[in-house]
Amino acid sequence: GVSSLPDLVVVASTTPTDLFGDAPSIASSLASEGLAVAGATAFDVRAGCNGFLVAMITAAKFLESGAHQKAVIIGAEAFSQWVDWADRSTCVLFGDGAGAAVLELAAVGSTGSGGAGLMASCLHSAGDDCLALPLQITGTVGPSPRGMERYSSSAPGAFGAMRMRGAEVFGFAVREVPRVLRA
Repeated sequence: GVSSLPDLVVVASTTPTDLFGDAPSIASSLASEGLAVAGATAFDVRAGCNGFLVAMITAAKFLESGAHQKAVIIGAEAFSQWVDWADRSTCVLFGDGAGAAVLELAAVGSTGSGGAGLMASCLHSAGDDCLALPLQITGTVGPSPRGMERYSSSAPGAFGAMRMRGAEVFGFAVREVPRVLRA
């Protein structure tokens, strides 16, 4: 039969404790506590500020496809470790926090569903000015991969402090968010 436990775990974070992803270990922990199916599908999403929404939309698509019946979505960030506390234009906007939600596939016309579900979604990306809000690797050695020079080298290094060109990021948000909402 169908388990009432989540069989999909999606973790949205740009500050994971494991660079390869936290979702598999989180899913395992949930299963050991009886809160998820053992061996549940688990993966991470790195999408910055809209990571939780991307995770939710992705999980909803997995449910709609019939591949899964119930999903746990977790969003967690620990930006305080990367914030330059002397940069008042950035540090007041970023902090640490976490939240979670459970999505469940409901039968069409089931009692209480009221046509519920993810009614609409609209995702876009705009990487043209990715350096308006960077958290780059520093202390690198050697050349960057071809075409990636403006980002970082593939050599070992450490992350520097987060920087933001606030006026540009704000301008983008007030211009693009209303446009997407009208679409």
